Amino acid sequence: NQPGKSSVERIFATLAGIFLPLEAPGLLRDFIVFVREGDKARYSELCTNITGLSVISKEETDGSTSGSGSTQEAQSTIICANCKEASIESALRSNCGHICCFPCWRTIIEEGNRRCPTCGIPVRRRNLTRL
Repeated sequence: NQPGKSSVERIFATLAGIFLPLEAPGLLRDFIVFVREGDKARYSELCTNITGLSVISKEETDGSTSGSGSTQEAQSTIICANCKEASIESALRSNCGHICCFPCWRTIIEEGNRRCPTCGIPVRRRNLTRL
């Protein structure tokens, strides 16, 4: 038992430990269908912060007939962990699973401390994967 963490945070940490090394952040995001209704907002926040992938439930996707374009747009929204810009086109994921835009990674690697802005692990250019 991890003191100071809610059950949803403990579950999320365990799942992240399984799916992120497999480079399967989508599975982490999709697990939200099993999360209790009252915990979905926190799970979604954790997932977005770690993977950069927004979490939209199946009901929200299926339930809207008008504006389905905006739902698809929201599903593909990726937020840079460093500058917090949404809908970044040049997204790169580090080996820790966190996502930033290319300009931010370039600054972090060439001029910064060469560490992930979210978790602080060392990041090298060769460990970045284009999304």
